[in-house]
Amino acid sequence: MERAKTGMARREFLTDSAVAVGAVLLCSCSPPSSRRSGSGGEAEDDYYTSRKTELLEGFDELRAHTREILTASRGADFSAAIDADARQEFESLIPEIPYIGGDDNDLTDELTQATMALALYRAMKKRGIAVEESGEILIQTVEAMVAAYPKLLTRAIGFYGMSRFGQRTTRRAALESQERVYPADWVFSFVEGDGDEFDWGIDYTECGIVKFFRAKGAEELAPYMCLVDYPMSEAFDTGLIRNTTIAGGAERCDFRFKRGREISPDWRPETGAEETG
Repeated sequence: MERAKTGMARREFLTDSAVAVGAVLLCSCSPPSSRRSGSGGEAEDDYYTSRKTELLEGFDELRAHTREILTASRGADFSAAIDADARQEFESLIPEIPYIGGDDNDLTDELTQATMALALYRAMKKRGIAVEESGEILIQTVEAMVAAYPKLLTRAIGFYGMSRFGQRTTRRAALESQERVYPADWVFSFVEGDGDEFDWGIDYTECGIVKFFRAKGAEELAPYMCLVDYPMSEAFDTGLIRNTTIAGGAERCDFRFKRGREISPDWRPETGAEETG
C-alpha cells in the first residue's frame, strides 16, 4: 500500500525550504503523507540506526539554536553542559524510535523530531529545569528557526498545502491511516470545510508522539510539542484553530485551517488556552 505525499506534510517544508531541523519540534498533529504496509525484516529494524549520522547532524544544527537561548537565560557553562548531555541522550534514543513506514510516511519525521525534543528535555530535566520552562525553550527554538527563512517561501509552501491537491492527498492519507498498519503511528480523518469558519480540517484520534512519550515516561512534554503548531501555522498562513488535543487529555486533536486567518496569541502556554499539564 502506497500513500501519496500530502501538500502540508512537514517533509515538504523541511526539504523544500531547507529548514531542516529548524522545524524539529512541529507537533504530532499535522497533515501526513504516504504509508505502505509493513514488510518487516531488517529494513525496519535498522531504519533509524542506518541514518544515525544524518540524524545527529540535524540534531547538532538544532542544538546550536537551543544552546543560544539557554546561554542567554542560564549562562554559557550551564548551556554547554545541557548541550553535551542532550547529544548523548539523542544518540541513545535513535534505536528506540518506533518504525511507522520509514520514508514512505512523512510522520516518520514527526517521530525523529519529537525524539530530538525528548533528548533536549531529558537533558534539561537532569539539570533541574521544569517542563514548563523546557517547553517554552523548545517553542522559542522553533520560532527562531522559522523566522530565519523568507516569508515568501513559507507562505508559498503553505499555499501548496492548502490547495486542492493538498486536500485530496490528505483525504487519501486519512483513509489509509484507518488501517492501522503500524501500532505506533497516527490515526486521523479528514474534515470537510464549512465554507465559513474553516477551509478544511483534520481530526486525529491517535497520536504517535503521545504514544512514544508515554512509553518513555515523558508524556508531560507532549502538550508543548502541540503548541509549536501555532507559530508554524502563522509562517504557513494556514490560520490554525484547535480546541482540543490528545496530549491535553481529549479524545482527539481537532485541527481547523483557514487560509489568511490570523493566529490568536492565546495559544501561548501562559494563557492556558490549551491544556499543558
